[in-house]
Amino acid sequence: MLNLIGVFLLLPTLAMPQQKRENAPTMEQCHADVKLWMFHDGQHDTKQDVTFSQLSDRMEEMANCESVDQPWFQLYSIVFTQTSAEYEQRLMRFIKRHGLMRKLMDEDAKGLGRK
Repeated sequence: MLNLIGVFLLLPTLAMPQQKRENAPTMEQCHADVKLWMFHDGQHDTKQDVTFSQLSDRMEEMANCESVDQPWFQLYSIVFTQTSAEYEQRLMRFIKRHGLMRKLMDEDAKGLGRK
């Protein structure tokens, strides 16, 4: 079970590209998606209908867009951060819902899982 938690905790960092992908999104796709996923009238788009996998896909796309379209870097970074926050909140709710917080804290105190 702890290996599963480790995988979940690493997913946001795996979403960030190490190099430009061959199938990187176009600038037009990046612009359309960043506008769709940004705050609208002070309210974030509804994340309740977005799956955990889709959140990961959004983070990956925004990270790829940062390398495709430097002038919009800050907007992509904002959406990446917003999406990552939702991703992490869901992970924390999962950990709490399944009673894994104490185990996580105990192992972390022992230095396990930090690398």
